[in-house]
Order: sequence, then C-alpha cells, then structure tokens
Amino acid sequence: MKRASNQVLHGATACCPADVELESEGHALGNLGLAYCNLERYREAIDFCNQSLTIKRSLGDRVGEANSLFNLGRAYSGLGDEQSTVLYCEQSLDIFREMNYPHGKTRVLKSSCCD
Repeated sequence: MKRASNQVLHGATACCPADVELESEGHALGNLGLAYCNLERYREAIDFCNQSLTIKRSLGDRVGEANSLFNLGRAYSGLGDEQSTVLYCEQSLDIFREMNYPHGKTRVLKSSCCD
C-alpha cells in the first residue's frame, strides 16, 4: 500500500513545475514541524521548521517565511529558550506587519511568544 501511494505521489508531482513541488515540500515540512511540536518533540520540530523556512525564503514566500519563523518560536518556547522564542516571534511579527497580514499579526500577539 505504501509503495502504491508513493507511486501516486510521484506521478502527481512529475508533471508539476519544480517550484510547485518545492512549495508542497515546504508545506509538508512545516506541517511535520507542527506535528512534532504538538508531540513535544521540539528538537525534531525545529529541524523540520528550519527546512521549511529555507524553502519558503528560496521561493520568496514571505507569509510562509513568517509562519515558519513563528513555528520556530513555538518550538523554542517548548524548550524553554526564551531568547530564541522572542527572536523568532519578533521576526515573524515584523514580516506579518510588513505584509499587512492581520491574521498572522493577531496569531503572534496572542501566542505565548508575547506573554
């Protein structure tokens, strides 16, 4: 079954432009980071969020970049690293403000990053 699903996934992405495939990979890595954060496996979350951040930046996806930074802040918060938490959440908030993206700004401001 796993082999069949991998073949379907490969077939679905084979015809897509490289940037669409990379964008999908960035989303998947970000989602894995969130999942590991929710499992309180913060070091693994940080690894996946950093990979997602690299892709989002390479694509020029500023909202995605801000989301990845915010998720890194959440992961560092879980580790109790207040300095890194504030650093990543402030970077995220700056981008959301620059993009005039109210949902993102609200999410950061309501989070534990700003307690």
